[in-house]
Amino acid sequence: FSFDLYNNSDRVTAIALYPGCGCTSVKAEKEALLPFDHTKINVSFDANKNALGVWEKSIVISYLDDTDQEQKNLQLLFKVNVEV
Repeated sequence: FSFDLYNNSDRVTAIALYPGCGCTSVKAEKEALLPFDHTKINVSFDANKNALGVWEKSIVISYLDDTDQEQKNLQLLFKVNVEV
């Protein structure tokens, strides 16, 4: 699946993405967002056939605001249902 990430500030924002486990991969189309810009975030979950059921996974989005140089984190949670 994918979603759009928006920079609703008037500052440049650098982003980094961290999946919660090795079965989740995440990639942004851009590594930095200009003021009021956005990027698409693509997420994939690779379950094996032994991992049937409902799983809750996470992605951490770290961003650095260029005005205060302070790193901040957002955590996104999502659920997947693995069926045969």
